[in-house]
Amino acid sequence: VAAANMAEISAGSYVWNLSEDGNIKKFAEQMVRESSALSKSTSALASKFKITPEKSDSSRAMEMESKKNLATLGKLSGHELDKVYLQQEVSADQSVLDTIDKSLLPNVSNVELKNLLEKTRPAIAARLELARKLAGTM
Repeated sequence: VAAANMAEISAGSYVWNLSEDGNIKKFAEQMVRESSALSKSTSALASKFKITPEKSDSSRAMEMESKKNLATLGKLSGHELDKVYLQQEVSADQSVLDTIDKSLLPNVSNVELKNLLEKTRPAIAARLELARKLAGTM
């Protein structure tokens, strides 16, 4: 989840600064705001339980994908930038939901972490639907 948050923050900040479409800028700003808040919540929970998150194969793969996605966005502008950003967001949010549903929720034993994941999941699903809706207008 931490790797996904950092990817959302990086891509959202980048696109927010470059997009000329008000709807895309608003969406990117929302991604940054929500991902930053989730990052704070997960960090606070990790600190509370004196947990140092370890990188997994999944988080390393997300980090590599994020770098690749940012490099791709760096080559684009205008409508094409917006279109590819939304495609990346759809893919990333679906991947995060799959990870939450198939790996994290079924295996988490900490009640507070489980509550955070259950609270966060609907927001990620809503972002996914918004990204799909915006992508459908491109």
